[in-house]
Amino acid sequence: QFGLVCSKAWMRPTLVSVYFIGKMVGGFFGGVLSDRFGRKKVFLIFTAIQFIAAMSMSFSNSVITYAVMLFISGSGSLVNFMAAVLLGVEMVPPRCRSLIVFLMNIGYSCGYMLTALVAFLFRDWRWYLRFTGLIGVVYLPYYWLLDESPSWLKSNGKHDDAAKILLKILKMNKTATKDEEEVFQAKRGDETKGCLKTFGELIKKPILIGRYLIIIWAWIVVTVGYYTIALNTNSLSGDRFLNMMFAGLMELLACCMFYVAVEAWGRRNTYSGVMGVTAALVAANPLWISWSTTVVTIATMLSKLGLSLAFGVVYTYTGELFPTGTRHTVLATASSFGRAGTVVAPFIIFVGICNKSLPQLFCITTGLIALSSATVMLLPETKTRKLPQNVDEAVEMKRFS
Repeated sequence: QFGLVCSKAWMRPTLVSVYFIGKMVGGFFGGVLSDRFGRKKVFLIFTAIQFIAAMSMSFSNSVITYAVMLFISGSGSLVNFMAAVLLGVEMVPPRCRSLIVFLMNIGYSCGYMLTALVAFLFRDWRWYLRFTGLIGVVYLPYYWLLDESPSWLKSNGKHDDAAKILLKILKMNKTATKDEEEVFQAKRGDETKGCLKTFGELIKKPILIGRYLIIIWAWIVVTVGYYTIALNTNSLSGDRFLNMMFAGLMELLACCMFYVAVEAWGRRNTYSGVMGVTAALVAANPLWISWSTTVVTIATMLSKLGLSLAFGVVYTYTGELFPTGTRHTVLATASSFGRAGTVVAPFIIFVGICNKSLPQLFCITTGLIALSSATVMLLPETKTRKLPQNVDEAVEMKRFS
């Protein structure tokens, strides 16, 4: 309807990049806000922003209006997911953290597959956006159902509030008298500092800076690879709706594999192994392109499977390596660097479509994926460890311990 063809065809990947720029900007500032004002508030506010923007987008009468609403929608979509991840993992003991991420990714996978069905039913893009915007009403009860993260409350000096939530949890689990010491510890707490001061202390520690850079690189590699494949499913042979459905099934399979793998081998080994296999699949892609389009589709789906699994690991791993007072800030900034890389993903696909001698350009990323696989092995394993509350506890996490 906006005439984005021929000489204006370049605007289509640009609009997709605008969405990812919104994710990048919103993710960065949302992380700081979450560490400052709490996980629950940020989750609810940015969820509302995302769905209101999606609904508003359906009434766009120009490319500019559409792009602005797309940017705003993107700014909310990343923050609320990260806040939800942290809200979940900070509520449970170490043995259950990977289960929380697993369950959240199951929801994402089901949503991925439903998107194909909704797109099939609503061929008009305006009605598609109106339907997706209307789905946001299901989150209204969350205002009353969600509690704030006790870990965040404790790290910000709100020990009485943290103790109340812990007592509520213990009573629901019928262990109120058994774990009174845990509640006492929450009331007493540690002396805390603001999130910016904690982040300032973090960047003064060389070991934490090194971990931070490795995690940032992991985010860049995973997000660029993941979205290059995810956005390219329409270019694969076969029905585009079925391709998207199969991509969603790969997400679901990746969720199950993620939970089994991180419980068996831990975060570090799972990420490194999966990315190594993915690098091999990506490297072989040019050979398959000249052989069979069906094999290319299968290899692409397997690559997406590996990157989806790695995405779940990096979400979990990032939050477990850094202290509570700056956890969402670190997660958001690392993710924002990754989203900066995804800004170029639509153009990689666009170039591949326009120049058949460069189909999908997957081989470019092979060495980068392998490098990320190797560097993550320098990080400590966090599978059975409690979340670090402060910088000193984060520093004490050793590579081989």
